[in-house]
Amino acid sequence: MNQFDYARWSIILGVASLVISFGVGIVVFWYTRETQKLRKAAQHQLELSREQIRATITPFLDLRPGEVRQGQDVPHTQVAEVRPRMPVDLINVTDRLAYDVAVVLQSPVGLYCGYVDYVEAHAGRSEDVFTVGLDALRDEEAFTHLAEHYGPECLRDLREREDMFGAVIFRDLRGNVCIIERSLAFTDGGQQFQEGRGLAKLRWF
Repeated sequence: MNQFDYARWSIILGVASLVISFGVGIVVFWYTRETQKLRKAAQHQLELSREQIRATITPFLDLRPGEVRQGQDVPHTQVAEVRPRMPVDLINVTDRLAYDVAVVLQSPVGLYCGYVDYVEAHAGRSEDVFTVGLDALRDEEAFTHLAEHYGPECLRDLREREDMFGAVIFRDLRGNVCIIERSLAFTDGGQQFQEGRGLAKLRWF
């Protein structure tokens, strides 16, 4: 092999080596990206599975407009003679107990808040409905107390909401803080809300 042929084959082999290296690099890059995608998909699926499991063991409480029933005292508050207490029925559609329960309603006329020690399983499927009398409070007064009791993290989104909403904050049997919230529409000058507007959202803290 003369010098010219040797140089030519050296160039050909060098180019071939570069092409092969480039191809291997592309394959490695593609494999790495696909592996990351699979890992993210698996992690996402795991998180969904965990949320589904948590949802199956978490009480689900909902609100509906309450009525003052015989034997129940839902008096006016001092704040105001202008804003009477608002009765709200708590419904527990699950077979799991919820305790340390707070109800928060943001209405056109202001914030309402009330508390109950616990809500039994299947409450609302019979005549034994939990009616909570919500007091008319100043926003900061209510949120400060709730943040001290449940932690500021779960109140952050509620503080930032600009629409009318209802929220139920409670603890499950494991002691986890849960919050269920939904948008509400009010009637009667903001003294009553309509049932079942918007999807309820469940979050854990």
